Amino acid sequence: MIRKLTLKISNSGLKPRFFFFFFGFFTCESLVVLKLRYMTLMDVPSTGGCCLPSMKTLQLESLTYVGVDSLQNLLSMCPFLEDLEVRFIQDDYPQMFAVIFPLLLKLTLSLPDCEWDFDEYEIDTPFLEYLKLEDWNESHWLFKKNMPTLREAYVRVESYAFKSVVRSITSVKRLTICSEVEEDQDVYGFVFDQLEHLELCVCKDDSLNLLPQFLNDSPNLRVLDISIIIILI
Repeated sequence: MIRKLTLKISNSGLKPRFFFFFFGFFTCESLVVLKLRYMTLMDVPSTGGCCLPSMKTLQLESLTYVGVDSLQNLLSMCPFLEDLEVRFIQDDYPQMFAVIFPLLLKLTLSLPDCEWDFDEYEIDTPFLEYLKLEDWNESHWLFKKNMPTLREAYVRVESYAFKSVVRSITSVKRLTICSEVEEDQDVYGFVFDQLEHLELCVCKDDSLNLLPQFLNDSPNLRVLDISIIIILI
């Protein structure tokens, strides 16, 4: 029985490489780990009759998705995921995307810059313990629930989305922030009563505007790291 499958397709030419899963793959009860890299995913069936019940770890890196439902259909087949990592490629990912997993413990999402923003981005992971979120766009975020068991988070989002993300991670214990907000931007009113370790990257012009909020609203803060990037010309 197959428990772990890694597929990496190199393509040095100009034509995309397509990979078709046979239908029986989507009913594989033994598969626990699936890693897909540098390939085109298409014709993923809907969940009717398809399920990967043992899947715990799913990593999708630099995939091209053909069809608006290819990615969502694949995720819907894995109801018991614990570790999900999705790294999109520039200008080639769906505008609507939902991560709804009641048992998910670890989530990594990386969204490079593109010509459009997400119409809807929904996350419902109430028992998440680790979050890494990188987004170079002014995306629309909808966190359905708070994440009271969150222990560690890395957040790199644009100022437009900062408030909607931060208000759902106030229970985090260790937090790395690489974002900025304007001086008069309303991002206050959140108490990080569990935060013990904060790392603040001040590589952006308005990154330091976040420091007063975290100092005032983190009563249990013990460690503060400030990273400064100096560019020599």
